[in-house]
Amino acid sequence: MKKILRLVMVLFVSIGLCACSNADEEPQVREVIDNYFTSIQSGDYQTAMSYYTADVEDGFGIKDLDEVVEQELTAAALGEDFDNAAKDWLKYTIQNTFDSYNIDEVTFDSDTATVIVSGKGLDFEQFNSSEFQDSLTTVTNDYVNEHMNEMQDLYLSQGEEAATNQLISNLSNFVFGEMKTYVDNIESKDYKTRFTLVKEDTDWKISNIEHTMSS
Repeated sequence: MKKILRLVMVLFVSIGLCACSNADEEPQVREVIDNYFTSIQSGDYQTAMSYYTADVEDGFGIKDLDEVVEQELTAAALGEDFDNAAKDWLKYTIQNTFDSYNIDEVTFDSDTATVIVSGKGLDFEQFNSSEFQDSLTTVTNDYVNEHMNEMQDLYLSQGEEAATNQLISNLSNFVFGEMKTYVDNIESKDYKTRFTLVKEDTDWKISNIEHTMSS
């Protein structure tokens, strides 16, 4: 009987310790999620990604988007004005991704935490790449045609390189301005997101994001 009682007591103590431990960890987990969304809403995607594990499965696609933009800019080598305009657009898009968020639930399983978040945000599933490309091509051609005389004058007075650089600089602001307008027209919908966080040393890191928009 004493043995059974002792086992029961050990079990209850273990459960109590686990519950206390999780209770202590929950504010830290919530802080990570709060800081993550705060970073996104300010357009600071680099800080947002600092809350990721190295092998994160990013359902939002922020990590992939950042990598693609960097790779494309490096490959294109269109100059500082173009790079700055592209990065400014990326920041603008990310900071407008979420209108709101609310932490609905936090649960623990050993050194893994699951956080359910809901809110309203842009539904990028509406993005039609073919339609967008056609629209962008049209406005770009229109812009070039409207400024053809200006570019020709610059070409004749300062040469091909100066004309090309000026065209790229002007087009960068114009094109990415149009891309911001496209983002503005994307509809916001309700979403629900499941975050999985794991403990790395003393820090909680986001290892998986499953993002679902309402239909």
